[in-house]
Amino acid sequence: MKAIRLLLIMLSVAITVVARGHQLPEDNLIPVFKNEGKAASNRADGQKDIICLDVTVTHPGELAGKLGDDAVVPDSLVVRGPINSVDLRAMFIASLKGLSVMNLKDAVIENNRIPDSAFWDEEEQLIPGTYNYYCMALRRIIFPEGLQEIGKSAFLFAKRLETINLPSTLKVIESGSFCYCTRLNSSPLVFPEGLTEIGRQAFDGCNDVYDREKGHYKELEVVIPSTIKTIPFATFDGCHISKLVLPHGLEKIEGMAFYRHCLKELVIPASCKELGEASFGAGYDFEKIVVSEGITCIPNGFVEYCMNLKEVKLPSTLVTIGPGAFSGCSSLSYLDLPEGLKQIEGNAFRDCSKLTQLTFPASLESLGEGSCTSLRKIYCKATTPPTCPENPNNPGYGPFGPCSNLMIEYPLYVPVGSSMQYRLARGWSNFANVIETDDFPAGIEDVLADGVDEDQTIYDLSGRIVANPVAETLYIKGGKKFVYHE
Repeated sequence: MKAIRLLLIMLSVAITVVARGHQLPEDNLIPVFKNEGKAASNRADGQKDIICLDVTVTHPGELAGKLGDDAVVPDSLVVRGPINSVDLRAMFIASLKGLSVMNLKDAVIENNRIPDSAFWDEEEQLIPGTYNYYCMALRRIIFPEGLQEIGKSAFLFAKRLETINLPSTLKVIESGSFCYCTRLNSSPLVFPEGLTEIGRQAFDGCNDVYDREKGHYKELEVVIPSTIKTIPFATFDGCHISKLVLPHGLEKIEGMAFYRHCLKELVIPASCKELGEASFGAGYDFEKIVVSEGITCIPNGFVEYCMNLKEVKLPSTLVTIGPGAFSGCSSLSYLDLPEGLKQIEGNAFRDCSKLTQLTFPASLESLGEGSCTSLRKIYCKATTPPTCPENPNNPGYGPFGPCSNLMIEYPLYVPVGSSMQYRLARGWSNFANVIETDDFPAGIEDVLADGVDEDQTIYDLSGRIVANPVAETLYIKGGKKFVYHE
């Protein structure tokens, strides 16, 4: 998976897209409207006119003839009537020459579908002798009501495209449809109810322009409808989404679906039972996530490199924490591991520098290499030491670092009567300070405060009373964690 992530990033960097056609001036734009004709391209004062062409066709395939020669290319085009792939091809060619706005509101597209690669042609756009591509001038497109499908790679590498609308009739957005439309920022991007499919990498690399003056990416809000059951691989990778609405009814989030996001917090809906690798990784502003009950596995790299992540609510159904799941979460200082957890895989908490104490549940059976190198105090409720599988590619390295003759001085608390087993077990034998106890720290689930009304008093995760709780925030009440809703 990490190799795939690296490949995608390299692809994004390696393919440099340049503009072909004239640059539109920013000032002194004088709109000139012509019906089925062209205006002169230059005024007497030498300034560039904006040419707006309004075309009505009566049969599919007529548009190229209506556009005539390409001596002057319109900046804006309105098309009315029935059109097909031949007409869309004519618009694509015009956009390569400078057409920047296409209004298809009153058009009727054949089969109610934008064909595969309708506005992407590698052979046409490849710059000879290079790996670079010409880029369309298209900045805005208005789709008609009645449109039901947008085909594969339909607007691939349309790097100037900024604004689209999603008609209420839309049912399918296929894979790569708007992939690497780096300036696309139709915020809020509201997907209509009735949409049943968003394809792999459909919006991969969109909203990927950093505003240096403001010091952040443009804010992008995305609203997913209840009719979407799966968000596929890398669908919104690199979109830097700042606000996300996931509906109840969503069942699966695949790998890298929201990689490189700008979310601050997220509650995964209870209907979602499956998460993919690195699905919420590289969220540098991410502070809080609540994982829904029913999830049994936190996947590889789940929130890797979310350096500001401080609060994580894990479900009681959790069985496995995958490799590198919380790797690089350097602000994470507390994590409540639920009873029922059986396996923590390699590097799960690598570079979590503030996570210095953990309580392993009695159910834990296996602890992977490099998973807990930042710990300075460990409580392990398991009477039988969890196994520490050896990686043949990295012999002599255990969950807590190198398994050398150097002894680990910080304390390891184990159940009464089990210290000898720990002193003899691989991965645990280097602990010099093994302490038997029957007084393990209570999880937040079990915390009750004396002398308070447990049905009314709300606490934060540090046990402080909260007078003014914030919506969608994780708190404690009645000895139980819960997400506060207004």
